[in-house]
Amino acid sequence: MEGILAMMIPIAAIVLGIGLGFYGAYLRHRAYVERKNLIEKAIEKGLDPKDLIKELGEMKIDHNWGHRTYEPARYLKTALILMGVGIGLALPLYFAVDPDVAWWSALPFFIGLAHLIYYFLIRNRKKPRPE
Repeated sequence: MEGILAMMIPIAAIVLGIGLGFYGAYLRHRAYVERKNLIEKAIEKGLDPKDLIKELGEMKIDHNWGHRTYEPARYLKTALILMGVGIGLALPLYFAVDPDVAWWSALPFFIGLAHLIYYFLIRNRKKPRPE
């Protein structure tokens, strides 16, 4: 029984991880289609879609749909979270488990450090002008 459970845990993690990724992509696509249909209906009625989008608030005409926007603060947030996770894993692994295992916590720490360096490189750049 323990052997079957040991095999099912990684399989379930992989299936759930892939399933959640596809579900997120489906939800984004559905929101994009709804936005597109709403803009088409506004154009058919003779309304300016930009006015409609201003009324709805968060919706934007986004020609680069699916791509992340330029936000340096996002890199800072990611850096701090990953570095905290790395330090948070290092201490219990070193003291409670085994010092030889604790070096794996360096992976999220150094990825966070790379994000932090990138944040300091791009923080003063000007945002590109919207077209």
